[in-house]
Amino acid sequence: MSKRLQGNGLFESSRMMLPEHKEEYGRYRQRLSQKNRPDLDEQMRQHLSDTLGRALRTKARLAVTVFEGGEYRTVAGRIRKWDAQSGRLLVSSRHGDVSVRVGDIVDADIADEADDEDD
Repeated sequence: MSKRLQGNGLFESSRMMLPEHKEEYGRYRQRLSQKNRPDLDEQMRQHLSDTLGRALRTKARLAVTVFEGGEYRTVAGRIRKWDAQSGRLLVSSRHGDVSVRVGDIVDADIADEADDEDD
């Protein structure tokens, strides 16, 4: 038997990858690294509803964690507008107004009163 076919020799001698295979492997690696949208239970949904409602009523600063495009980001500020028809919040932050889809919010917390004074 040829030395090339012994052990891992056959695969050692064929290291070529087609461009299509490289592209597909890159997409596969990207899918592996992507995070999945968390499933919110009823208790968490109630917490989000209460927190957003209280922040809107009291004009308190809040921090919302948003899941968009496979990534988490945090937006901090005050709710300027809540459009129930489009399901979006307009949050006024230090960096300008940010539009957030309510369905993408996975966590929300009202900021401390001490943090509230420095605005």
